[in-house]
Amino acid sequence: MGARKADESNGSKYHVPNLDRALSILELLSRHPKGLIKNEIAEALQLSPNSVYRITMTLVDRGYLDLNDRTRRLRLSNKMMELRLSSIDDLSLVDKSWDIMCALRDATTETVHLEARLGDGGVILEEAEGLHHLRFTCDLGTTFELHAAAPGKVFLAFMGNDERLDLMKRMKLTRYNERTITSRVKLEKELEVVRRKGYALDRAEIVDGIHCVSAPVFDGGGRLVAAVTVTGPTARLPESRFAQVAKQVMEHAEMVSKRLGAR
Repeated sequence: MGARKADESNGSKYHVPNLDRALSILELLSRHPKGLIKNEIAEALQLSPNSVYRITMTLVDRGYLDLNDRTRRLRLSNKMMELRLSSIDDLSLVDKSWDIMCALRDATTETVHLEARLGDGGVILEEAEGLHHLRFTCDLGTTFELHAAAPGKVFLAFMGNDERLDLMKRMKLTRYNERTITSRVKLEKELEVVRRKGYALDRAEIVDGIHCVSAPVFDGGGRLVAAVTVTGPTARLPESRFAQVAKQVMEHAEMVSKRLGAR
């Protein structure tokens, strides 16, 4: 009993109220991926609006929160997601995805990638190489732009509307070939299709002769954390196979989501 009281005393002695409030705000926003305005945060946590304003502006200045100038909504920034991704990548996401990726590779015979959002782009976390002698492979850590890659379209389609609008204002929409989407209007229409169907396509929009089919992975909080993608040559992965392969990709991506606690 004496030791427990001493621990409680130490905890109280070294308690930092503003740090506690900042952590509470971050935890609250982690449950609201679309963000909250200052007064909503204050009401939910029973804090004064002035206190919430000072703390959140500090977090915005440090890059841990994003503030939408139009809606005044505050949400976790990419910096927070990158810190979170580091722990997921090392301890959970790759480990919990690997055997499912291999099962998808065996079912399709093509290379399977696991990708995550990184800043304004994406990054390849893991690869299960295809079963053919001639197969598509990438170095782990390879980054890609979002507008042309199938997993990039997944990230754009399933992020919040405000975040997507802000991000698309910054995107260069690089043209890789004549099939690359370089119009924001056409890209938005493509993303509507992705949201409706639940998967995204790369119709040789980056690399000639290479098709990709990608589906989203969510965690227990309903946040998009990754994409699972099948990549293969157009001869073995023609458009006529897209629907069949997309069903397989979505089923296996959902398996990963369930392992991460998604309902």
